[in-house]
Amino acid sequence: MSLAQESKKYVIQLFNKSDLSKIEVEYNLKHSEYIIKAVQELSKEYSKLVDIAAWFHDVGKINGEDNHAEKSLVIVKDFLKDKNLDKKDLELICDCVLNHGTDKIPATEVGKAFQAADKISFLYAKMAKTYVDLSIREGKTKDEAKVGALRMLDGVYSKVKPDFKQFAKEKYESAKKAIESLA
Repeated sequence: MSLAQESKKYVIQLFNKSDLSKIEVEYNLKHSEYIIKAVQELSKEYSKLVDIAAWFHDVGKINGEDNHAEKSLVIVKDFLKDKNLDKKDLELICDCVLNHGTDKIPATEVGKAFQAADKISFLYAKMAKTYVDLSIREGKTKDEAKVGALRMLDGVYSKVKPDFKQFAKEKYESAKKAIESLA
């Protein structure tokens, strides 16, 4: 089993043992999958290290939403301490995890792509539809879920940094159409 696969398995176990609802866990895991997809599309420097960072980046939420990136960093460092990663690889993972949801400038190009992907991941049409489906499972009406999804898309797109705006625009427009077309 690769380190990225081990990471995914470990994070899934942590989320499933947490007090987060099944819906929150499902959404966080789907979000991680779409971060990986976005970074693969955004960065020529993509590697499986991104997968590790993606799986761990929000796991700190198991201990509360506040400062979850810092909590996630502690968890990923603890997991990786005996994995014989070289220092540069560990720094790249930590750069992605720590700076994913901040306005800070990541130290690496992959970190910058990861930071953008954290937002862009929500702009994929399938992810937006997942948002609607999970909102309905939480008890919202379909119309409420669609309105919530459209607001979420607008909010996320507005936060995408200029360097990544063109890439995000296509995803944003496609996701909006997908949500608006839901019967």
